[in-house]
Amino acid sequence: MEGRIKELLMPVQEAVEGSWFAKLMLLVLLSKAPEPSPLVILLAAIMVWSPPESLWLAVIDFMPKLAIPSVDPTGQGVTVALALWAMFVVTYFTNGTLLLAVEKLFPQLVGDYRIQTLKSSSRPTMSALWQNLARTSFVVLPLLLAALIPVWQRLRMPSVLPGPWEMFVHIGFGVIVNEVLFFYGHWLMHANKFLYRPGIPSGGLLGDIAARKLMSVSRYCIEEVDGKGLGIIAKLSLEAGDLVFAETPQLTFETDSSQSMQKVKEEFQRMPSTVKEEIMSLEDAWSSRGRKTLRGIIETNGIECEATGRSSNTKAVCLNLSRLNHSCNANCDYSWNERDQQMEIYAQTAISEGQLAVSLQLQQMFHALAFCEKLRIAKKLLKLYKEEDFAMKSYKLEACQFGYDSALELGDIDTAPRFARLGLRCSLICHGRNHDTTKEWMDAVQAWGS
Repeated sequence: MEGRIKELLMPVQEAVEGSWFAKLMLLVLLSKAPEPSPLVILLAAIMVWSPPESLWLAVIDFMPKLAIPSVDPTGQGVTVALALWAMFVVTYFTNGTLLLAVEKLFPQLVGDYRIQTLKSSSRPTMSALWQNLARTSFVVLPLLLAALIPVWQRLRMPSVLPGPWEMFVHIGFGVIVNEVLFFYGHWLMHANKFLYRPGIPSGGLLGDIAARKLMSVSRYCIEEVDGKGLGIIAKLSLEAGDLVFAETPQLTFETDSSQSMQKVKEEFQRMPSTVKEEIMSLEDAWSSRGRKTLRGIIETNGIECEATGRSSNTKAVCLNLSRLNHSCNANCDYSWNERDQQMEIYAQTAISEGQLAVSLQLQQMFHALAFCEKLRIAKKLLKLYKEEDFAMKSYKLEACQFGYDSALELGDIDTAPRFARLGLRCSLICHGRNHDTTKEWMDAVQAWGS
């Protein structure tokens, strides 16, 4: 099979090898495959336009001196392991040191390219970071490379370096195989619900955190929902207890601290512009004439970080969690994971593919159910008063107050303004324009921009 493949590809090999096209393709592949960086691009350019042939011959000549008779008679396995280790350590630490310096010197520049906002919980302390890197680089990696010495012994190591096109084909094939295996491995992990069912212990088959992150990517999407704005739609059927998604908050604040909001505003200003836009696109139930404020968005979308068995004064704003629509009979509920500093959304009933995922804040469950009922009662009373042509506006005013308060508690921004306008009309008749109650209704109507 190998011979037939070589025979089929030989005309292309002979036509392209050594050309500028082959060198360009190899440069792009070598620059992209390990993750682009100044050092990687420099090494790729050297390999393409000035191959280290003399260095390669020196390595081949030195290889027998590293032989271990009972383990690696030719020394090839040890040589490859040492070369890979040295390349990893030099490249990784050079890239890391460079990025760390850029982050310290130009924090705003780096911040604009972050996918998620950097928080105190996003990374370990510098001492812990260097300890982890040292352990990985000088203990874990050498042991892994040493264990793979039998594999390195099987590699073909000719005395002459291959040409740019041959390198491109071999490395490109390896990248394709890696991507295919990753894709299907990823897909199989999503398809296997056993890996994500409740009761899998932390650090189990996939590792608790990694499993949740991999799974959540494909279980939902954010789409426009008729009459409800953006909403979260299930992309596959879920059972009660399934994790829909987990999310790290973009903002956290202390509800009992007068200085917390100022800190949140400062943190918000340091965020990348794309993240700011996403946060400001969230609903603001307290907006006036369509003008949103950061405080209004936080008050509307803040979810209590409530650990099991105790309440918390900390609230969090999560972009995706805020897209969950409200329901008095929710099919999803959230849970604060103190260890991972994440909000986790779990299905409470069976959710079919394409069904809207809706939630209800856990600590407000009984209150919200009561407010839903109050809102229905208020609407029924007003409908009854209208049908009976009831003249006493004070009764209608009381029903409006009843309904308006309930709509505010539920965050129903469509119903609350209607109650405010009707309440103002009733109060003008009952109390006149200068009464405090009428002024309160005027303020409410003005706040809703109607």
